[in-house]
Amino acid sequence: MGIKRAMVILFRCFILLLFLACAGAVSFYSYGQYKDYLMLKNTETEIYALIEQEELVQDQLEMDMQYSMSDAYVEKVARERLGLIKSTDIRFVISND
Repeated sequence: MGIKRAMVILFRCFILLLFLACAGAVSFYSYGQYKDYLMLKNTETEIYALIEQEELVQDQLEMDMQYSMSDAYVEKVARERLGLIKSTDIRFVISND
């Protein structure tokens, strides 16, 4: 009976060591997965910040586009860049003669 009992104890110790090895492997794997999760979560936060910034740029571009299609913009460009005046405006010419 002594040998049989020793074999049972040895078997139980083997099972316990096997269980501990598996638990360690799972813990090690889970830690790696958790690190990957944290890295991806950080990347996600950065991407959402970039998206928000680009949406602000897009909103500004849309406002600029709407303004460039307005009559006020056309008049401003005609006066400032092309030197045109309205028919009701009075043009003053200054000469150095």
